[in-house]
Amino acid sequence: MRTSLRRKRRKERCPEFQLSSTGDHASLLMAAHSRTPIFMRDVQTLLLNAVVPDHAPWPTRWCNLLNADRISRTVAMVVDGLSLRDLQLHQDLMKSTLTLFPHQTELISPAHYGTSVAEEILNVPLSMTQKHRLVQQLGSLDGAVQAGLIHRQWGDTSAPGGGGSDLPQALPQPAAIGRTALLLDISQLMEEGYPLPGAGLYSKAFRGFVPTKDKYKPVTDDSPMFAVDCEMCLTREGSELTSISVLSEAEELVYGTLVRPDNPITDYLTRYSGITAERLEGVTTRLEDVQRDLRRLLPADAILIGQSFNNDLRALQMMHPYIIDTSVIFNITGVRHRKTKLSLLSYMFLGETIQNDETGHDATEDALASLRLVQRKLARGYAYGDAAQGGYVPAMNGTGPEPADDGALPAAVNMDGYYTSLLSRMDEVGVTTAIV
Repeated sequence: MRTSLRRKRRKERCPEFQLSSTGDHASLLMAAHSRTPIFMRDVQTLLLNAVVPDHAPWPTRWCNLLNADRISRTVAMVVDGLSLRDLQLHQDLMKSTLTLFPHQTELISPAHYGTSVAEEILNVPLSMTQKHRLVQQLGSLDGAVQAGLIHRQWGDTSAPGGGGSDLPQALPQPAAIGRTALLLDISQLMEEGYPLPGAGLYSKAFRGFVPTKDKYKPVTDDSPMFAVDCEMCLTREGSELTSISVLSEAEELVYGTLVRPDNPITDYLTRYSGITAERLEGVTTRLEDVQRDLRRLLPADAILIGQSFNNDLRALQMMHPYIIDTSVIFNITGVRHRKTKLSLLSYMFLGETIQNDETGHDATEDALASLRLVQRKLARGYAYGDAAQGGYVPAMNGTGPEPADDGALPAAVNMDGYYTSLLSRMDEVGVTTAIV
């Protein structure tokens, strides 16, 4: 009796791996047209939770690892150059492998977004707790880099007397950072629900959406920025576009129009949209007209700016790859997924009051606020306005100890792009690792 109870308890405490709903959508058991891949960063998170479960900085988003503290050994094997297509074409040669690994998911190669397997696996972004601890100990994160405790990029072995002179000593002027530093990467676009091409959930959710260009040019820090804001009304088919404003980075209105929805309007949402039946009287512009105009207007490397801009693109039924979202790059709470209204961001960081008209929002005013917020962040630095990065956030009355007028941020505040090694994290807690 006691023996069987002990066996039952041991079984209950056995490590167990399960796919979550996110992992299920990436599983090869799901049809290719319904599949949404995971990222190599997700694999890194799983490794951390398996090897150092009590010290892993983040939980896994695509799987559940039960009783991880009972795992005695973890082996990760990367087969360079082996693709999903290879696996599917040669299943008869990989029967043992497929049996050994019952959970199979599709993963986006890091090469698709400009990095490598080694970088994604071995570079662990610093948590806020680690950053603050290092700043308290050494005065700045650059000091921790020079001490060899952390690094800024893969392969950086900067240490006192060894390469430290290559570290940036001052931020360039007039901008503290380039505009490409604020672009959402592919994982952020997916996480924020931006319209994207491809298979999986996207093929259904964004069927009929059109790209802003047939071909795009590589985006650079010289690429032009355009701020866009849309207002919508409710129709029998849901939310539809009724107004759009597009501003150049010189704050000039380069495109603006009212739009008549294709379906009968059930609620003008005047309090928010500023749209009334009288304003739409005689308007003949339709959604397809706006799509055609934007495809003609926007350059092939245009950077589009907006607040929660995924909603605007959904209303436009369009896709665009180069996005700066003010609801993402500004964060006043320190909680990454908690968004702040544009009106509050404008008041706190620009000292300007918007959306104060009882007749509703103005698309041009909102686009201008988003543009000015981005321009201010470019001048102040990557961490500016982002409490999650330890950056400057003013008091609620719009005042506070602003950074220097030249735009430079203290090293202790400019915390972007710092990493520690996966191997050093494991070594800190006494876990032995080996790479073959």
